[in-house]
Amino acid sequence: MPALAGVLAHTKALVANDSGVMHLGAALGLPTTALFGPTDSRLTAPRSAGAQAVLTHPVWCRPCMLRECPLDHRCMRGISVAAVADATRRML
Repeated sequence: MPALAGVLAHTKALVANDSGVMHLGAALGLPTTALFGPTDSRLTAPRSAGAQAVLTHPVWCRPCMLRECPLDHRCMRGISVAAVADATRRML
């Protein structure tokens, strides 16, 4: 984790899924674009004073909290690259 913190200290922004990396980046004050698929952004969104964007794609099955999707991960596939890029650019 110290090496990751060192790398993140030299970045301008972070795009990550709901993970420890997302929380570390937010804690360091990085503009953070957080992608939430099967997990619940209301429970585990980054909690920091820095700029944040939380992106989800509304589908009937989310949040399912499953590690392995029995369908096709439409909750993640529905978040477009353009939406991620736009959200991240707005914070810079």
